[in-house]
Amino acid sequence: MSSSSSSSSSSSSGGGGGGGIAAHDLGSNKPERPPLKLPDAPPWPHLQPTPTMGYNGWLAATMSHEVGAKNQTIYYRIADRLVETGLAAAGYDTVLVVCNNFRRNRNTSKIEVDPETWPDGFRALVDYCHAKKLKVGAYTDTGAKNCCGGPGAFGHEELDIQQFADWGVDHLAVDNCGNPGARREFHACTTAVVF
Repeated sequence: MSSSSSSSSSSSSGGGGGGGIAAHDLGSNKPERPPLKLPDAPPWPHLQPTPTMGYNGWLAATMSHEVGAKNQTIYYRIADRLVETGLAAAGYDTVLVVCNNFRRNRNTSKIEVDPETWPDGFRALVDYCHAKKLKVGAYTDTGAKNCCGGPGAFGHEELDIQQFADWGVDHLAVDNCGNPGARREFHACTTAVVF
């Protein structure tokens, strides 16, 4: 009887008579942490304060039986649905156009969309979305090719950034599929990634 009582007593005070600290004692020995102080503004003014939220056309590209997301129609539908479902009002306000929509013009070296699948042009989608208080995101890559095998920004960084700005793009997703190493040339353009 006495041995059972003694074993119960040693386990409650740290177990096995090893002189451990009881759980209720941990709180008194816990060091106090200073309160977390967040800056009033992001330290880099060109960065947006929250992640971009919306709909990535890649989902449509992999799930649709149309021409994937490689046409303007599906992006107009995405814009409409973001508004109709209330997602835009909840902060999901960006339509992201993915890599298989862009090609490079052989004469001007500028990126462009295919007039057969984008008969109204890219700027028309941007204007449509902006009229609905939505944002438009586009996609590029630091390498010579993007994840879809289309043109990356390598060697055309400033030209491509300017084209996206001319179209009125609000957000630019920069991938690294075509380039396994980081490129300094593109880092110079990062201030324009969120327009």
